[in-house]
Amino acid sequence: MEITLDTKIEKILEIYPSSSSFFARRGLVCYVCGEAFWGTLDELCQEKGVDPGAILTELISFLKQSQQ
Repeated sequence: MEITLDTKIEKILEIYPSSSSFFARRGLVCYVCGEAFWGTLDELCQEKGVDPGAILTELISFLKQSQQ
């Protein structure tokens, strides 16, 4: 699956469960009361005041390393 800034957080977590640790280490809480954040990767980054492009690049790198 190709991840873009428009990809829903819920879908990322569903396909790549290990991504929850990636988000947590960066202070990007993507679970609320056990439910995944319903917005996109871009929306989560904007809400938390972090650079969406940088997070996207880091996430893709993290997932590639996780799959090796």
